[in-house]
Amino acid sequence: MLLSKDKDSVLLGLQLAQNPDLQAGQITILLALHLFHNDGQIRDQARIAVNLFAPRDLMDHILKHWQETHRKGRASVFYHAVRNLGKHDALDGARLMKMAVHLTMKFPEGVGHQYPAAFAEWCHQRTINGNHLHLNGYHIPHLPSSIGEFQNLKSLYLDNCQLKKLHPALGKLSQL
Repeated sequence: MLLSKDKDSVLLGLQLAQNPDLQAGQITILLALHLFHNDGQIRDQARIAVNLFAPRDLMDHILKHWQETHRKGRASVFYHAVRNLGKHDALDGARLMKMAVHLTMKFPEGVGHQYPAAFAEWCHQRTINGNHLHLNGYHIPHLPSSIGEFQNLKSLYLDNCQLKKLHPALGKLSQL
């Protein structure tokens, strides 16, 4: 429910997630919703759950490494802050980065190479029938090698992406 695209499902999931025995994956999801979600109501409900159930040292870690300005600031500063947050033992750093990519759609220089699974999952969610991928306007400076995983891709739309060069893995996509 927490990962649903439906706002009401996410809000219900946040109510159900209020449990003092949260696992690292659940705390990571709650923190990601609190920090990265575009909907203020979801961010507020997730903040309440994080404040109630996250370990105290995690709260100190968040205060040290995160500012609200990071959410809307430059992508490189944003991802540096997300990487630092993900280093805490109570969090799943890879999952936090994946959710940051998914919820904010920011792509700084190198993020696709450093977190190819996050980029690939984000792209899979944007394909139409697995055949068409629209990345128009997302200001992606380059495509990581994980783009080669889209073997069924017939069309790739990259208008206004600010690509500097195409990745050689595109050559593996025989249907493109």
